[in-house]
Amino acid sequence: YEISRAFRGTFDGKNHKIKNLVINQPNNNVMGLFGYINGYFGKVVIKNLTIESGSIIGADQLGAIVGRTDNNGYIINCVNKISVKGRGETGGIVGHGTNGTVCIACENYGAINARGDGAGGIHGDALRDAPSPNFIACINHGNISSGFYAGGIRGYAENSSGRFIACLSEGTVVADDGTQGAMTSHYFSDSNFASHFHSPMGNLKLSTPKPGEAAHIASWDDEPNMSYSELNAPEIIEGMNKAINNWNVGSNKDEKCNFKYIASSGQLPVLVAVSE
Repeated sequence: YEISRAFRGTFDGKNHKIKNLVINQPNNNVMGLFGYINGYFGKVVIKNLTIESGSIIGADQLGAIVGRTDNNGYIINCVNKISVKGRGETGGIVGHGTNGTVCIACENYGAINARGDGAGGIHGDALRDAPSPNFIACINHGNISSGFYAGGIRGYAENSSGRFIACLSEGTVVADDGTQGAMTSHYFSDSNFASHFHSPMGNLKLSTPKPGEAAHIASWDDEPNMSYSELNAPEIIEGMNKAINNWNVGSNKDEKCNFKYIASSGQLPVLVAVSE
């Protein structure tokens, strides 16, 4: 990837669906509908788009929407329904993203697999020493698997400042070595967790680490696995929407989440758009 070849500007899919997106290049990196986006010369926005059918097979930094994003990349209201398989840094929406990347109201339904490290429903992995992406009102419905470091929202997150706000995850999350988590597999204490999950694997726990502590999310037990009825309880819906509103206060226009949760029966709460 080269910054001179990165996509810049805004792509608005206007809620269209892309079918039969097939990429089968097992030895190549940085692939997706957009291989590489970089906001170094100005913000980049990809929004209002669904990948409806197809599959992606590659090596590292693979995502159905974007393979890699750096420097102020905003992925908003994007949905993935296809499988993504790679060696590492593999995500349903973004494979690798750092330095101001923000994912808002994105959903993944696809099966995500990394035979090495870093598989996530929304995001795979990122540089260990760079600012981490923020995730606001993102939902994973797909099954996630990896050799090590698998997460419902993000595969790996260490030494970073990213937040998980009003995110939901369901489906199976498995790493061969046990480093899996409902939201992410690994995290330091500088995050803002306001997220919930329903998992058929009852051992997955959403956790808040102690100050200065880093450990595997799956090993902590601060928050129990929640049923669909519990997740749709009025106080949970209100709490997640309050967390979204709190994020919006002080955020710039591109970072605001213009979505809210409403209750649903027998499934995760549903995101709906609100007027800007």
